[in-house]
Amino acid sequence: MLVYCSLLSLEPKNAVDRVLGAVARWAGQKTGSFIDPGFLRGDHHQRLRDGSMIDSVSSSAQPACLCAVSFTHRDDRVSGRQWTTEIGIRQEAPDRAIKCSILLRTSEVSARVIEPIQVTRPRIVEYLVRDCSPSQSTPGLHEIRLSEDNAQGFPTAVEDERRSAPYVLISPTADQHYLVDPARLSSLLVGIADIVVIPKDADTFEIERLVGPRYSAYRGAVNVLFAPRRLGQFTSVDCVRLLPDQLAATYGDGGSPESEVLSIVTHRTNLPNSWRHVSPETVMRERLRAQLSTSIAKARASSLSQQEYIELLQVADSDMCLKDKELASLQQDIEERDAEVRRLEYETEALKSALAARGDEDRANDTQPPISFAAFRDAVDALQRGNPLLEQSLQLIRALYPERVTVLDSAFTSARASAGFKHKLKAFHLLWKLITSYWEAMRGRGGDAIAKQVFGEAFAAREAESISKQGIKRRTFPYNGQQVEMFKHLRIGIKDSASETLRIYFYWDAKDQRIVIGHCGKHLDF
Repeated sequence: MLVYCSLLSLEPKNAVDRVLGAVARWAGQKTGSFIDPGFLRGDHHQRLRDGSMIDSVSSSAQPACLCAVSFTHRDDRVSGRQWTTEIGIRQEAPDRAIKCSILLRTSEVSARVIEPIQVTRPRIVEYLVRDCSPSQSTPGLHEIRLSEDNAQGFPTAVEDERRSAPYVLISPTADQHYLVDPARLSSLLVGIADIVVIPKDADTFEIERLVGPRYSAYRGAVNVLFAPRRLGQFTSVDCVRLLPDQLAATYGDGGSPESEVLSIVTHRTNLPNSWRHVSPETVMRERLRAQLSTSIAKARASSLSQQEYIELLQVADSDMCLKDKELASLQQDIEERDAEVRRLEYETEALKSALAARGDEDRANDTQPPISFAAFRDAVDALQRGNPLLEQSLQLIRALYPERVTVLDSAFTSARASAGFKHKLKAFHLLWKLITSYWEAMRGRGGDAIAKQVFGEAFAAREAESISKQGIKRRTFPYNGQQVEMFKHLRIGIKDSASETLRIYFYWDAKDQRIVIGHCGKHLDF
């Protein structure tokens, strides 16, 4: 089983010898044996005093240098399981940076070995970071700070298609501490992911406003933002958010929040990183190719009578190149299929959520039929293009959060009547905050003060002007068999124009912890 794989970039000066020296010290301390670093420069096999084995293979075809070291030992607690750590080294030229890959895997003697595996980072990574001068291009080498001052550019960095390493965003709790230790997590994820930390005194509401709810984290949550992928003409970023209660639950399983984050990240990064890993098989293949090239050159220089021999060597070399291309093609197919699987899983979950809303209709007084898959797909497409209709925005929030929101018929009717409203994306962002940040604040017994922090001037707890009986009636909606007055509202614009002005009237059902939307359209008369 592939457990872990990271990629380090090291400064070139004496780096190969320093890497092999670090490997020799690490393996020697682990086994109580002396290992000569020079021993690892060639092809060697050695069984150490505790029964573990260390193997090395290298290729010195100039100017490149390839070397792989493999260290295998038994599991002290689980009978029938072995752990293998591979350290791969590639340097294209003496003055070029060294690419160092570290891969950890297990092997079991049979299917009866079923003890769970705790995801971990090999300690050799710590030795390499400490002793071998990692370059600044190594992911996770330094923490990145995300504050109100630089948050506006964060979404651009997240969606940059040149980014290959995930971002792990860590937020502080309300009492200004971290549920995940940033320094410990940085140590675990070096060579895999970049750590982004929100300072303890930062305004997380303002950061969320600047980066959007999808790319934000608050109240101690951790948000893993994987590398962007192209889906047709759009860029998609997969996110995994770990809430405070989920992080706390990891202790009950004998783990830790840091290990949980490590397992989530490596689940997605191990396979693509392993394709860039310099394994013993990689070194042997490259060495064989170099020998073939040398043999072809010698045969050509010696005699024309050896043409048949030359052709055989060329065929062998061509076959190896063809196999490499086939392998690269298979890897690309796997990545594309993996992306397609994740897209289908997302659509399936969204459809399940949409269908789940059917069960809430009677209780929540939401008589609108569940959104169809085609309508949901069209709404997502409109959102990607930045112009979802008000009705589509209501359909999306109801489908994605059926347990949080009830959208009354009157809201859909008013939304359809305001189909020409211009600021469509801004309206969606208000609705999204309403069912995410605002709902979470109200569930935590927040109030109008919290709403002001979430929405700013876009929120009003009541109307600014006195309202006639007819105006009150226009703001009264049937919900759960009762007539409910809704004065709290979100607002865009002040003109008497359905294309420029929007009002979203809603009610907080404290008993069922639901937001009830009664109107989403033009300004209602007083």
